[in-house]
Amino acid sequence: MSGGRPVDTVGGSLDEALARGAALLETDPSLALKQAQVILRKDGREPRALRLAAAAHRARGEADFAAKAELLAIDEARRYPLLTQAAKALNDGNFPAASELAAKHLRDCPGDLAAIVLSAESALGIGLHDKAIPMLKMVLERAPGFPHAGALLVNGLMLSDQLAEARKVLEPLVAAAPDDIGLLTLKNRLLAAAGDFQGCVETTQKLIDLKPKSPDFHADHADALRFVGRSEDAKAAYRKALGLDPDHARSWWSLADLDASSVADDDIAYLAKRLETAGFKGEREINLHFALAMALHARERFDEAFAHFDAGNGKRRQADPFDATEFEQLMTRHLDQAGSIRPAAAATGDDPLPLFIVGMPRAGSTLLERMLGQSPDVEPLGELQVVSHMVQRLMLTQGREALPQTIAGLNDKALASMGTWYRNRAREMMRSRARIVIDKMHMNWRHLPLILRMLPHAKIIDIRRDPMDCCWSNYRTLFARGHAASSDLEDIASFYRTYSHFTDAMRDRFPDRIKLVEYEQLVDRPREVLREVCDFLGVTFDESMLAFHQSSDAVATASSEQVRQPLNRKGIGAWKDYQKHLAPLSDALGKQATS
Repeated sequence: MSGGRPVDTVGGSLDEALARGAALLETDPSLALKQAQVILRKDGREPRALRLAAAAHRARGEADFAAKAELLAIDEARRYPLLTQAAKALNDGNFPAASELAAKHLRDCPGDLAAIVLSAESALGIGLHDKAIPMLKMVLERAPGFPHAGALLVNGLMLSDQLAEARKVLEPLVAAAPDDIGLLTLKNRLLAAAGDFQGCVETTQKLIDLKPKSPDFHADHADALRFVGRSEDAKAAYRKALGLDPDHARSWWSLADLDASSVADDDIAYLAKRLETAGFKGEREINLHFALAMALHARERFDEAFAHFDAGNGKRRQADPFDATEFEQLMTRHLDQAGSIRPAAAATGDDPLPLFIVGMPRAGSTLLERMLGQSPDVEPLGELQVVSHMVQRLMLTQGREALPQTIAGLNDKALASMGTWYRNRAREMMRSRARIVIDKMHMNWRHLPLILRMLPHAKIIDIRRDPMDCCWSNYRTLFARGHAASSDLEDIASFYRTYSHFTDAMRDRFPDRIKLVEYEQLVDRPREVLREVCDFLGVTFDESMLAFHQSSDAVATASSEQVRQPLNRKGIGAWKDYQKHLAPLSDALGKQATS
């Protein structure tokens, strides 16, 4: 340790003392530490002096002391008006303002971890995950005991599909605070994203143990039980949630969606009365309308059921409108640009073949995935968000209107990087050494120009269902997010027309890469259709594909119960029960509507 004398603040300003201490860091960190200690004797919580002490400790190899000093400095962020304003803007959802305020503070106080965390959290709110992640990693290198930064990093990694790394970050946080409800809730989200629904069963049970009177936790537990096939236990768990809160709308809708016949006559009367008198708003009202509609549908009270489907969709449409013309124009521009697509050289190495099952929601993608997944050569990965997140990042930087031109203009280096990113994320999800992995995010049909370019060896199956059946099924399904067209009969018809025109045109251009499978043919002639699909994929047909309903694999889609039953024609022609209400749909579909 140096025997030099630290420079006191007497006769000089605090800024001068801090500057002198900073100047000593490279030449004599021990003396820099003494300088920080002199300042801290005058003000034991001065954040800049604490950061100086932390830097000195790091230079001396004293990581634990450095981390403690950083955490103390973070705790003192409330001293700074700019950071207080930034935190308020963040809480109000004004992420650009929060980012600007944090950046302004950092210009005066570079290296302030509290400001860096605020800046990173603002970036996450804007969608700039790539910017936030390195900032949060740097914060945790300097202050590894800062759980808020750790949780934010987990969120950022999840939003950028880096689930394996997210789990590595989260595990020590949960180990250090095993009863932290926030961290356990985050763990449940991460496990669900990774398709580990048995893990979700265990985590939600832990949350219930910690907070037994939370209807939300009971509903989360029920969701997990449903996805692993424990439907009776799931129904009991939804009932527990409703016992705690008789108006817990999510549980009513989930129970009706799981088994509408289990919603009793007394339940129907209760729901109808509450909708009339309780003045529910927002998602709560929408959930209850759909729950009541499904229960009435199960009793074949179709006119009453339609009234509630219509009411629920009307409320959803107000909250999340859809511009059919704008969407059609966007996809037309994609087609115009796709004419110049020339796939890059085929990928090499041992990576499995990516198979994308695309199409309309409620068209049979889960059924086909589950059938193919019985082959040892095929591993279903569920509905991956990787491609849609890539497209969101492109839109953030280039704008939505320029997206078709942006994708068409990507150079070979960018495409190779994106393809590698996708393959790495898919490989992290795998639990086998299968030759083919399935990504059944059906809405990926919108991104075929990008998929075909960045993954030149990928194959696509477009599964298509009768337009009237498919559109009606979309209208009567309460989607969590991302499908605004489903809330209006004319909008969903327009969406279907755009989808079928776009995918037909893409299949004409890339017939060796895209195959059409008709849902009704898959149901009526499963062996023949599956053999054709297997030939397209280059795998051997396996008889076990026809016994898909016996699989114990988890299913986390609206079709979870249907695919646990043998093949049947229940969904074929289902729209006819509501025929007198569906003239707007059939008129909008035009020639595509069936008689």
